[in-house]
Amino acid sequence: MKFCWPVILLCSQMFSMSTMVSIGGPLHDYVNRPEPKFSWEQTSGQIDHNLGTVYSLKLTSQEWKGIVWRHNLQVFVPSELIYPSSMLLFVNGGSNDSQPDKEDMKLGLKLANLSGSACAVLSQVPNQPLYDGKREDDLIAHTFEKYLELGDAT
Repeated sequence: MKFCWPVILLCSQMFSMSTMVSIGGPLHDYVNRPEPKFSWEQTSGQIDHNLGTVYSLKLTSQEWKGIVWRHNLQVFVPSELIYPSSMLLFVNGGSNDSQPDKEDMKLGLKLANLSGSACAVLSQVPNQPLYDGKREDDLIAHTFEKYLELGDAT
């Protein structure tokens, strides 16, 4: 039995190392491709709050299937920045016509202060509605159906 534990530990270590190796594939290729539509602009001045500073941006992340994806991005910097080289990203839903509200600002400032790092809240992921009004799960089902039909992994 003494021999068994070192072998188990060695095998588990080798397995965990093999899963860390980056393997190319459709998702890797898609995420790492050049994106000429990517851009951002600050939409309003900074908002200073007793809990920190809020920056509002309009982000264009990509063009996918001929549709340009635009998002609201709010960046929250806590008044006491403990981890200046880190940022927490919170990906939020919402429709294309939604705008950040006071609840989004409260959430972002709270996350930033609890984490001690800057926090970004990215909204409108996925951009919706798309394809004749489809939202959320209908979009996932539609794109998966198209993948099965056409073999297009993007």
